[in-house]
Order: sequence, then structure tokens, then C-alpha cells
Amino acid sequence: MYLPLILMFAVSVLAKNSQINDVEEPSTDLPEKEQENLTKNKIGKFISDCSLPGTWVNRHGSEIILNVTEEGHVTGKYLTAVEATEGAAGEGHVPIFGQASPGGRHRTFGFTVSWNEGASTTSWTGQCFFCDGKEFLKTTWILTSEVTSCNKDWLANRVGQDEFTRKKM
Repeated sequence: MYLPLILMFAVSVLAKNSQINDVEEPSTDLPEKEQENLTKNKIGKFISDCSLPGTWVNRHGSEIILNVTEEGHVTGKYLTAVEATEGAAGEGHVPIFGQASPGGRHRTFGFTVSWNEGASTTSWTGQCFFCDGKEFLKTTWILTSEVTSCNKDWLANRVGQDEFTRKKM
């Protein structure tokens, strides 16, 4: 009952702390090679040249198409190449909804996909990187699938990591 309130409080504290950190100068103790991948954004902070919007693919062939508004709202589509059973994810691209940094000031993001009309849901959190001339998204995901009883709740969740690279057009 109190968990949602505690989570909302924790998120608001983190948001306030990140606003405080926005005025601090970034570390310049990075190796020279890493400094080459950094640019300054509108408020003078260093960020990577990695940009979230676009089409991305992972090693399995799953595809995500991401759009990000100036306010940081993430929308798009996900087409999975991995299913436990054929048709488990539904048909075709599935809508994505999430959040990223407003104005692209930071590289972290999160988004969620609801599969097969809500029979399961996956959420990804991650960071966009530009290293050695390549853009990629490093993510951690959690998949929650519907189970038939309280005694099987331990079967409901799977956690993993994935990396997406920008799809060449």
C-alpha cells in the first residue's frame, strides 16, 4: 500500500538531485580518446554525440524505432525477433512508451512495451554511447509474464541485458 508513495518520493528526490547536478561542471579527467567523443550541450555540460532517435537492432535481429520529443517523451515501435512461443508477442511492431532526458541533456533513457494485449510487459533502461566512432544502446531489461497463480509468481520475471546498434539504412 505504501510502496507506490515511497517510490514516488524516491523518484522526486532523485529528480531534485539530478537538477542540482546539472549545474556542476563535468569531470575533465577522462582519457583523451573519450574526450574526443564529447561535446557541450545548450547549458554547457559535456554529453556524447550519441542520439536516441532512429532505428536500432540487437544481435538477435529485434528492431526498435525511437522518437524523442523536446520534453523527453519516448515513443516508437518494437519488433521482436525472440519469442518463447510463436505469436506470444503479438503481431508486427508493438508501441513503445518511455522517458529520456528533456532536450537530450543526458544519455540515459527507459521505455516499456506491452506484448500481446498485456499478457507480458518488458521495460528497458539504458544509456546511449558513442565510442570508437560507433553509436550503441546498452540496456538492462525485465520481462514480466502473466502467471496463473500466486504460487507461480517466482516464474513471472526474467532479467537480462542487451546492446542495440544503429541500423544502417
